[in-house]
Amino acid sequence: MSTTGEPHAATGRTIVHLPASGMKAGNVELVQVELASPISPFALVRYTVDGKLQDYGLRLDLDKRAFLDALDDAETNREVRAFVPEVIDAVIAHQDAVIAHQAFERVLADLQEFAKKAVASQGTEGAREGDRIATAIEDLKVMTRNLSRD
Repeated sequence: MSTTGEPHAATGRTIVHLPASGMKAGNVELVQVELASPISPFALVRYTVDGKLQDYGLRLDLDKRAFLDALDDAETNREVRAFVPEVIDAVIAHQDAVIAHQAFERVLADLQEFAKKAVASQGTEGAREGDRIATAIEDLKVMTRNLSRD
């Protein structure tokens, strides 16, 4: 499953790919989730029928953890609804990855700024900047370990 997300070429929505053949009910397979924005409580779950991507998707209320749409076949619809927790998990994993990436970018920017200041500083000010750089490096190490566990 891709948790990094990628922008949809036509809509600009973030696409989260679901596990291949992991969410299949009869001839219907859930393949991706489209997120309009990071804060939207709704998503669009795209699916295939007999391997052909459908023009429309199933709207998903992320807060209520329920599809707002139904498929025509009652049995297939029941089976697809059982995948909601897995779809939600994929969205959460994507959001966690985005947050971690943003935090990493902030720490890296801070580290680069601290390094510039340390080079330009002299005496005790340089030592303080060196301590801040060491702390930022330790933060990066912790974040890297946390990301590698996921």
